[in-house]
Amino acid sequence: MLTSNRPTSTENMMPASQYQSFTMSLGNGLAGQTAVTIRPVTPADLDLLVDLHGRLSDETLFKRFLRPSRPTVRDIAFITNLPKSQGAAVIATITSRQREMAIGLAYYVIEDSAHPVTAEPAFVVDDWYQGQGIGRHLFEALRQTAVAHQIKSFNAVMHPANSSMMRIFQRSGLPVRQCRGYGEREVHIRLQPTVSKRYLDSAV
Repeated sequence: MLTSNRPTSTENMMPASQYQSFTMSLGNGLAGQTAVTIRPVTPADLDLLVDLHGRLSDETLFKRFLRPSRPTVRDIAFITNLPKSQGAAVIATITSRQREMAIGLAYYVIEDSAHPVTAEPAFVVDDWYQGQGIGRHLFEALRQTAVAHQIKSFNAVMHPANSSMMRIFQRSGLPVRQCRGYGEREVHIRLQPTVSKRYLDSAV
């Protein structure tokens, strides 16, 4: 498992047992494999996440943000500093040229602080590493974190063309309900303490 020397924040921390490490093929015609670590986001990850969003294609940006524009540094800093009372975030990293590099991000924001049982999730994966199962691992880490923080459901608003994110939800085995609006799709996912082993072993 890859580790990081970055300082951590206990506000947004997963238990050590919920850290995830797996190996994926490099893809895109490259031979070999690389290790991926999924861990909680900390404020020290700001530069990593700014770099990640700077590498995203217009298509990925549009599917994630419903518009082809990049989030500002201030937007990303909000994610890296989420207190537990407002949400949580996890990051997927690899080591590239002896440096840690972010290749994926998932987070949720609690919708109503007065009744903190539902949250809106969001995911993004570096174009180069899409289709390697990173989104599935990010979703599982985020689900574990949400359940540990007493979140009962996710309400996702997504682009109708974001089929990869929809597959992650549908193949999780969790109860999923969806409805379509003009230019967007709303998906309600009821969270459970566990998901099926088949899902965890799949390459979504």
